[in-house]
Amino acid sequence: MKVIAKGLLGVLFGLLLCAVAVIRYDGPVTCDGVSMGENDTCITIGHDEEARSYEEQAAMQKRWSIIVGTIGGLIAIGFCVATVNAAREQRRRTKVLRS
Repeated sequence: MKVIAKGLLGVLFGLLLCAVAVIRYDGPVTCDGVSMGENDTCITIGHDEEARSYEEQAAMQKRWSIIVGTIGGLIAIGFCVATVNAAREQRRRTKVLRS
């Protein structure tokens, strides 16, 4: 039963990632959590300084949303398959014990 519960949590986590990706895909374009306007520039400072226009930032945000959504979908599918297999195995063991 614990394996099934963990599997369901994994499925929910994957679906949550998918939901976040969908929301971010068409959401407002942001730079470090701040909404950007059409003529704004996003400057990131870290190990390499980078400046991106509104259009570049929007494209990057959409690209990351697709990546996160794909990963979330794969996680959900993987945990779903593993959970179904665990449930089948548990049912098989129960039938063997009853026999």
